[in-house]
Amino acid sequence: MNPKSSPTDEPGDNAELIVRQLDRAEVVAHLEAFLAVADDVIGEYWDESHFLAERDQKWELSFAAWKNVTPVGYAIISERAPGHAHLHHFMVKAQMRGFGVGQMLAESMISLVSAKGYQKLTLKVESNNHGARQFYRRLGFTEMHVEESRLWYVLMMKEPEVGC
Repeated sequence: MNPKSSPTDEPGDNAELIVRQLDRAEVVAHLEAFLAVADDVIGEYWDESHFLAERDQKWELSFAAWKNVTPVGYAIISERAPGHAHLHHFMVKAQMRGFGVGQMLAESMISLVSAKGYQKLTLKVESNNHGARQFYRRLGFTEMHVEESRLWYVLMMKEPEVGC
Protein backbone atom coordinates (compact mmCIF):
# COMPACT_ATOMS: atom_id res chain seq x y z
CA MET A 1 0.00 0.00 0.00
CA ASN A 2 1.33 3.40 -0.94
CA PRO A 3 1.68 5.97 1.81
CA LYS A 4 -0.91 8.75 1.90
CA SER A 5 0.31 12.24 2.48
CA SER A 6 -1.29 15.57 3.06
CA PRO A 7 -0.12 18.95 4.24
CA THR A 8 -1.37 19.44 7.76
CA ASP A 9 -3.78 22.23 8.51
CA GLU A 10 -2.05 23.07 11.76
CA PRO A 11 -1.35 26.81 11.84
CA GLY A 12 2.25 27.72 11.08
CA ASP A 13 3.23 24.19 10.17
CA ASN A 14 4.23 23.27 6.63
CA ALA A 15 5.32 19.69 7.39
CA GLU A 16 3.58 16.98 5.42
CA LEU A 17 1.76 14.21 7.18
CA ILE A 18 2.56 10.71 5.93
CA VAL A 19 0.39 7.67 6.70
CA ARG A 20 2.04 4.33 6.00
CA GLN A 21 2.02 0.76 7.17
CA LEU A 22 3.79 0.22 10.45
CA ASP A 23 6.47 -2.33 11.21
CA ARG A 24 7.96 -3.69 14.41
CA ALA A 25 11.37 -2.07 13.86
CA GLU A 26 9.76 1.40 13.65
CA VAL A 27 7.83 0.81 16.87
CA VAL A 28 10.99 -0.30 18.66
CA ALA A 29 13.00 2.64 17.32
CA HIS A 30 10.30 5.20 18.24
CA LEU A 31 8.68 3.50 21.24
CA GLU A 32 8.75 6.56 23.52
CA ALA A 33 7.16 8.69 20.81
CA PHE A 34 4.42 6.09 20.22
CA LEU A 35 3.70 5.98 23.96
CA ALA A 36 3.61 9.81 24.01
CA VAL A 37 0.82 9.91 21.40
CA ALA A 38 -1.66 9.14 24.19
CA ASP A 39 -0.10 11.40 26.85
CA ASP A 40 -3.35 13.29 27.44
CA VAL A 41 -5.59 10.24 27.82
CA ILE A 42 -6.44 9.59 31.47
CA GLY A 43 -6.21 5.90 32.28
CA GLU A 44 -4.38 5.01 29.06
CA TYR A 45 -3.17 1.46 29.51
CA TRP A 46 -1.19 0.72 26.35
CA ASP A 47 2.46 0.14 27.15
CA GLU A 48 5.48 -1.41 25.44
CA SER A 49 4.09 -4.94 25.80
CA HIS A 50 0.92 -4.00 23.91
CA PHE A 51 2.80 -2.33 21.07
CA LEU A 52 5.23 -5.22 20.68
CA ALA A 53 2.81 -8.12 21.22
CA GLU A 54 2.74 -10.43 18.23
CA ARG A 55 -0.69 -10.97 16.72
CA ASP A 56 -1.78 -12.55 13.44
CA GLN A 57 -1.15 -10.18 10.52
CA LYS A 58 -0.49 -7.26 12.89
CA TRP A 59 2.45 -5.81 10.98
CA GLU A 60 0.69 -6.27 7.63
CA LEU A 61 -2.44 -4.41 8.78
CA SER A 62 -1.27 -1.65 11.17
CA PHE A 63 -0.60 1.99 10.28
CA ALA A 64 1.06 5.07 11.71
CA ALA A 65 0.80 8.74 10.82
CA TRP A 66 4.15 10.54 10.78
CA LYS A 67 4.99 14.20 10.86
CA ASN A 68 8.63 14.54 9.90
CA VAL A 69 10.16 11.60 11.82
CA THR A 70 7.70 11.57 14.71
CA PRO A 71 4.62 9.36 14.97
CA VAL A 72 1.51 11.44 15.66
CA GLY A 73 -1.10 8.70 15.37
CA TYR A 74 -1.54 5.00 14.85
CA ALA A 75 -4.01 2.21 14.15
CA ILE A 76 -3.02 -1.21 15.49
CA ILE A 77 -4.96 -3.96 13.72
CA SER A 78 -4.70 -7.74 13.53
CA GLU A 79 -6.56 -10.70 12.13
CA ARG A 80 -9.02 -12.03 14.70
CA ALA A 81 -10.19 -14.92 12.47
CA PRO A 82 -10.14 -15.63 8.73
CA GLY A 83 -11.99 -12.75 7.06
CA HIS A 84 -12.19 -10.79 10.34
CA ALA A 85 -9.79 -7.94 11.17
CA HIS A 86 -9.93 -6.18 14.55
CA LEU A 87 -8.75 -2.68 15.47
CA HIS A 88 -7.03 -2.99 18.85
CA HIS A 89 -5.94 0.60 19.36
CA PHE A 90 -6.45 3.86 17.50
CA MET A 91 -4.93 7.08 18.75
CA VAL A 92 -4.02 10.55 17.48
CA LYS A 93 -1.78 12.93 19.42
CA ALA A 94 -3.85 15.63 21.17
CA GLN A 95 -2.39 18.60 19.26
CA MET A 96 -3.03 16.81 15.94
CA ARG A 97 -6.71 16.04 16.55
CA GLY A 98 -9.13 17.93 14.36
CA PHE A 99 -6.70 18.19 11.42
CA GLY A 100 -7.71 15.04 9.51
CA VAL A 101 -5.06 12.69 10.91
CA GLY A 102 -7.63 10.24 12.26
CA GLN A 103 -9.57 10.37 9.00
CA MET A 104 -6.43 9.58 6.98
CA LEU A 105 -5.53 6.68 9.30
CA ALA A 106 -9.06 5.31 9.20
CA GLU A 107 -9.35 5.56 5.41
CA SER A 108 -5.99 3.79 5.01
CA MET A 109 -7.06 1.08 7.44
CA ILE A 110 -10.42 0.46 5.77
CA SER A 111 -8.89 0.49 2.29
CA LEU A 112 -6.20 -2.06 3.18
CA VAL A 113 -8.57 -4.35 5.08
CA SER A 114 -10.88 -4.29 2.06
CA ALA A 115 -8.06 -4.89 -0.43
CA LYS A 116 -6.87 -7.89 1.59
CA GLY A 117 -10.34 -9.44 1.42
CA TYR A 118 -11.53 -9.06 5.00
CA GLN A 119 -15.32 -9.14 5.25
CA LYS A 120 -15.49 -7.72 8.76
CA LEU A 121 -13.59 -5.04 10.71
CA THR A 122 -14.44 -4.71 14.39
CA LEU A 123 -13.41 -2.49 17.27
CA LYS A 124 -14.41 -1.75 20.84
CA VAL A 125 -14.88 1.74 22.18
CA GLU A 126 -15.71 2.88 25.69
CA SER A 127 -19.45 3.46 25.84
CA ASN A 128 -19.01 6.97 27.29
CA ASN A 129 -16.61 8.04 24.49
CA HIS A 130 -19.30 9.68 22.38
CA GLY A 131 -16.83 11.52 20.13
CA ALA A 132 -15.13 8.27 19.10
CA ARG A 133 -18.44 6.51 18.60
CA GLN A 134 -19.60 9.34 16.30
CA PHE A 135 -16.28 9.24 14.39
CA TYR A 136 -16.63 5.49 13.74
CA ARG A 137 -20.31 5.82 12.77
CA ARG A 138 -19.32 8.45 10.17
CA LEU A 139 -16.88 5.89 8.77
CA GLY A 140 -19.72 3.37 8.36
CA PHE A 141 -19.29 1.32 11.53
CA THR A 142 -22.45 0.13 13.25
CA GLU A 143 -22.87 -0.51 16.95
CA MET A 144 -23.43 -4.21 17.59
CA HIS A 145 -23.77 -4.56 21.37
CA VAL A 146 -22.45 -3.36 24.71
CA GLU A 147 -20.18 -5.56 26.79
CA GLU A 148 -19.02 -5.17 30.34
CA SER A 149 -15.46 -5.75 31.47
CA ARG A 150 -13.59 -3.30 33.66
CA LEU A 151 -15.51 -0.60 31.74
CA TRP A 152 -18.55 -0.67 29.49
CA TYR A 153 -17.62 -1.05 25.83
CA VAL A 154 -19.56 -0.85 22.60
CA LEU A 155 -18.57 -3.38 19.95
CA MET A 156 -18.71 -1.76 16.51
CA MET A 157 -18.39 -3.41 13.11
CA LYS A 158 -17.90 -2.43 9.49
CA GLU A 159 -18.26 -4.73 6.51
CA PRO A 160 -15.85 -3.27 3.93
CA GLU A 161 -16.44 -3.77 0.25
CA VAL A 162 -14.03 -6.62 -0.42
CA GLY A 163 -11.33 -6.02 -3.00
CA CYS A 164 -11.86 -2.27 -3.39
